[in-house]
Amino acid sequence: MNCAVIGAALAELSLLHRIDTDLESLFLVDGTEIGDPILDPILAEIAEDPAQRSAQYWIERLAPRAESIIDSALERLVDLGVLEYHDGDFWTLTHAAQQGELHNDPSEGSTVQFVKTRISNFVFSREIPEPRDIIIICLINTCDVFRFMFRLDEDAEARIGFICSIIWT
Repeated sequence: MNCAVIGAALAELSLLHRIDTDLESLFLVDGTEIGDPILDPILAEIAEDPAQRSAQYWIERLAPRAESIIDSALERLVDLGVLEYHDGDFWTLTHAAQQGELHNDPSEGSTVQFVKTRISNFVFSREIPEPRDIIIICLINTCDVFRFMFRLDEDAEARIGFICSIIWT
């Protein structure tokens, strides 16, 4: 799980055009701070290293930070009204998040259903997902969560594999 969290952070930095990768290396594109307390320290560490390293190197090097990143992300989601914290380190979606009210469109159903539908549209069709959707699908696959969401046949598993192999620019 720690590697998936760091992978998600690096993917977000890539979407923000701060880093880029190829099959062998991770490149710093822009070391300018984003103003994000989770991503800025990661970006700074990458910017401070004079050597060019692989994405795997950075995932392994940054993996010990994953728990603090998770804690910060959960706290941010509580502050945004997406999650509600319960005693015992237990979080649930708030009623507003469940009903889609955070995006002023409760007619669309629950947030959970929205995300599940969006993902299924890519997994069970030939539609090519956007980069952020690819990242979400890859993270769900890496964390082995698809089996809890859908019944997957060989075609769906092959489609997930294809989506996870897409390299975006």
